[in-house]
Amino acid sequence: MTPSRMLLVVLLLYVVLASAFNLATPYRTPGILLLQRGADGGPLPVADVGAPDERQHANYIQYLRENRSLPVFKPGAADLYETYQSHQPPLYYITGAIWSAMTGAVPVDPEAGFRLRFLNTIFGALTLIGIYCCATWSGEGRKMWGVLGAAIAGLMPMFMALHAAVSNDPMLICLCTWAFAYMIRLDRTELGWKHWIMLGTLLGAAMITKTTALGLIPLVGGLVWVNRSRPGILLHAGSAVLLSILIAMPVWIRNQSLYGDLFALKAFREAFTGNPTREQMIQMVQMMREAKGLSPAGAPQDYWLNWFGWWTLRSFFGAFGQMDIFYGPNIYRGLGALVGLTGVAGYLRKRSVGKGDVETDGHYSTLAWLFVAIILLLFLQFNLTYFQAQARYLYPAVAPISLGIAAGILALAGRYRATAVWVVICSMASCGWLTQDFLKGQFAIRLLPQGHQSQEKQ
Repeated sequence: MTPSRMLLVVLLLYVVLASAFNLATPYRTPGILLLQRGADGGPLPVADVGAPDERQHANYIQYLRENRSLPVFKPGAADLYETYQSHQPPLYYITGAIWSAMTGAVPVDPEAGFRLRFLNTIFGALTLIGIYCCATWSGEGRKMWGVLGAAIAGLMPMFMALHAAVSNDPMLICLCTWAFAYMIRLDRTELGWKHWIMLGTLLGAAMITKTTALGLIPLVGGLVWVNRSRPGILLHAGSAVLLSILIAMPVWIRNQSLYGDLFALKAFREAFTGNPTREQMIQMVQMMREAKGLSPAGAPQDYWLNWFGWWTLRSFFGAFGQMDIFYGPNIYRGLGALVGLTGVAGYLRKRSVGKGDVETDGHYSTLAWLFVAIILLLFLQFNLTYFQAQARYLYPAVAPISLGIAAGILALAGRYRATAVWVVICSMASCGWLTQDFLKGQFAIRLLPQGHQSQEKQ
């Protein structure tokens, strides 16, 4: 089977499984969190037991439908629980409102979840095509690498769960992936102005989807640096960045007028006070260590390894619901070890044979590492203030991450590359199907009795 047809198989499996995750995850349904404690010491009751922050993202779309204008974020408002995503840039929500009107999916209707969520399943499919293009645009003979990278990303349970929920993350991931793909293409080939305009448009669209996309600007700087001897590169790249700023400027001006800063970060921090900070979590770890007779001096290291590190690892592969549903710990350890093994294999392959089928011409490796480093630094910077060890914040760089894992697998496979690709596709698809079935059972025990559900919805 040709790589393009294999990619179609991956896309089909992804859409089917993401749809199954969609159906398995409650939408706007009250329930309990078994791993968190309520005021009475029992499981914590929540108004929405499904995907994290989904209710608030959907409320933003509902506001656009009803008012035909953007909401104004008010950190001290009485309805802050329902509106705390209102500071977000508007592109996803405008798109979601249009999709909502087209499909008849009213965001506050508990029966509209599948239709409203499916928009992000589409964005996920576009992301997988973008990953494939990253590989094929990096050099000749990389199509199989692109298929495997798309399969690793698209059939990852966490990726499917994220793209089966209402959120602005999938649109951000899609735009970041395509911006990275275009940078790889522009690195290898001296293309005309229209391609730089496309890059600038992608950058601008990403920046009015989520502020994280500002990390793409230094990546453009890296593209300029590695091609600094190319005539006109600074003019082309500078024009693309300028175009992106012009696209984002109306949103930034509005933020400055309403919140006193371009990115509404001040208002976000004022509303984020209820979330645990890094210092609070370290203090909690310190008390836990003292209760066990351990030295409190080791609390910072314990926190970064066993809290931040462990939660990040688990949420990269799959942490579901309100971070309340997990696989067994040994599954995460095994998956982490496999990813580590592929990383070592890819590195050794590169050192021993140089450029080959899973390597790249041009500056792909440099730009890929830079992209991952930028997103990782943004993630760490956020976690220096708050405990937010959710690996979805790393997913804007899913293209170089998944392709890096794919390179290691192909290095291990040697001449059995096609077989290895099919083994990965089948194994991950099976895992995805078992996971959605697992989620059905886990959510079933977290739903409130029907009478309580009716009261919550009212």
